[in-house]
Amino acid sequence: ELGCPLEELIKQSFREVTQITDLLDEISKTIRGNTGTIWDRQTLRQLDWSVQNALGDLNLNCAASLHFSDPAKDSSQYIPDALKALNRCAVLLPPGVETLSNLGTAYLVSEDTQEARRYLNKVIQLNRYYEYAYYRLAQTWEHDKRPEKVAAVLNKFPGPPQIPEFIEFFGKYNVRARD
Repeated sequence: ELGCPLEELIKQSFREVTQITDLLDEISKTIRGNTGTIWDRQTLRQLDWSVQNALGDLNLNCAASLHFSDPAKDSSQYIPDALKALNRCAVLLPPGVETLSNLGTAYLVSEDTQEARRYLNKVIQLNRYYEYAYYRLAQTWEHDKRPEKVAAVLNKFPGPPQIPEFIEFFGKYNVRARD
């Protein structure tokens, strides 16, 4: 038990998201059982994706909040559920930058930096301007104590950084950000 406002926020978030996802699951079951529905298979897949995405985001945000606020805190309990839901998203619909960057972040939080980089590089291939992927990619190299790799990521970012923590990396690693 954390015994802090963050723990209460996590509990409240789980209650609220679970209420919503349970309701969406019931709606999906009702629609699937209705032979006269106008909902097609793709629409139902999108509904299933939204449930899995909500569960993946919930677990990932809890893990990341704990991990990045204090790496000594155990956030591992949320990672398996985050990965399960996010991987389910990648099966339900072609994965885009959101799902792939969330998978990368989940692997970063679980300290599997090689797997995190694999996903984050896919994000950059899809959208070379997606700042969040560069930020998390730089974090993987920092975690592995590879400052030259962090600097290489920063030098590859094609625009001026907007994420405050990412901006700090440029100063910390003495890399000039693009204008």
